[in-house]
Amino acid sequence: HLHINSHLGFSFLISSYNWTYLLMQIPAGILLDKYGSRKTIILAVIACGAGNIIFLSTNYELALTGRLLVGFGSSFAFIGVLKMARECFPAHYFAFFASVAISIGTLAAAFSQQLSVWVSSFGIQWISIFYYSGFAAIPIALLIYISTPKHPDRSRTKIMPAWPMALKQAYSLVKSKKIWLIALWGGLLYIPTVILTAQYGVLYFKSIYSVDRLVATECITYLLMGWVICSPLISYLSVKFKEGLFFIYSLIFISALILIALTYFSGAIRGHLILIVFLLGCFSAVQVLTWHAFNKHCPLEYTAIGVAVINMIITLVTEIGQLASGSMLDWKSGIHFFDTNIGFRIPMQFNVVLFLLAIFLAIFITPKVFKNQP
Repeated sequence: HLHINSHLGFSFLISSYNWTYLLMQIPAGILLDKYGSRKTIILAVIACGAGNIIFLSTNYELALTGRLLVGFGSSFAFIGVLKMARECFPAHYFAFFASVAISIGTLAAAFSQQLSVWVSSFGIQWISIFYYSGFAAIPIALLIYISTPKHPDRSRTKIMPAWPMALKQAYSLVKSKKIWLIALWGGLLYIPTVILTAQYGVLYFKSIYSVDRLVATECITYLLMGWVICSPLISYLSVKFKEGLFFIYSLIFISALILIALTYFSGAIRGHLILIVFLLGCFSAVQVLTWHAFNKHCPLEYTAIGVAVINMIITLVTEIGQLASGSMLDWKSGIHFFDTNIGFRIPMQFNVVLFLLAIFLAIFITPKVFKNQP
């Protein structure tokens, strides 16, 4: 549709969402803290819908603009949800509700992706799917207007101070070494998931296991379902184990072993592919513990700004990972973008080295993130 002829060009289009998402994190956090969730999130939803429709242009630059607009609107979503969680529930439940929010958001991603591929199998063009999903922003905005508290319970949160103080606090959070370590840890663990679910998952499973597009998409769905089920469970167990390093290391190591098995021992596990992919989602959900660490280091009145800083750094890390993934495929394959997927088997296996490197770095950082917390 857009005449893209390289994996780097494709990766840049898909991951361009991250740039406005990243750059808007702190402004979005400040706006949410200053003006509240209701109006701000409604405007953000409308921006997402408009971006989806603009993305349908056959011009690459205009499609890129639409993708950037979706990133702009989406930058308010996760921050807004966590802000409302802190406003409406006791603080000690924050990490649990963060994991629930991640699970529900992930479930929506899994459902919409599976639904889109299923609908397209009946001859409905992907353009129509994007078109109607863009206009779906209108009823979603109306739902947010009806369901969002107009005046949240201020007894459970604090009102953000004046702009100069807010900007000063945002700056202090940005330069905090602990915040950077927490976000870097979360971003490194998220790289494999974001590349497999949002970028190259279908190509990955088609190349390694020679399955059709629908089965490959089902694999992504089961991976996301692992996140859905285990994010709250890991959040709960981490409290029981007092965020012990052995518990966290075990989850990370098992994630790495499953990735290796999925890629380099495909013949042995072919008959159990769905189960193995589901388990990868379960154990990689350890990334949710990012928000346990965050909850202990961010002042209550700066919730949205704090979430924004963490999310901004995670997005930056995953953006680098996505672009590196596309570049590695271009470099290693030397194959035209639209050639048979079977030709990408070796390059896709080589690409897993990027995943394992990210996980190894996360393991190295783990003690610094979870040790000696106040």
